[in-house]
Amino acid sequence: MKIEPNKEFACKLGIMLGSKLIWYKHFQPFCDDIILEYTKPPYWIIELATVRYQGSAIEIVNKYIHSEPCITYYNSKHFDQYIACLYIKYDRRDTE
Repeated sequence: MKIEPNKEFACKLGIMLGSKLIWYKHFQPFCDDIILEYTKPPYWIIELATVRYQGSAIEIVNKYIHSEPCITYYNSKHFDQYIACLYIKYDRRDTE
């Protein structure tokens, strides 16, 4: 797997969760793959693998994003991604 579970990826994941583009059926298999791949997987990934409620998933990701060392660069870099997520939902004809 080529995805690095760092803060930049967590920002992208948080945007996808917040826009309701993905939900637990999408992120739980990803988390399981990360847990199997790493000998010491990040704790936030382990926590995320156990939740189903969208609000809890967003809370876990945001807690990791805003933990030390706090980096605000990633938050300002991904403003357009939210709009892209909404467009993808529209293109797929998602109603939620």
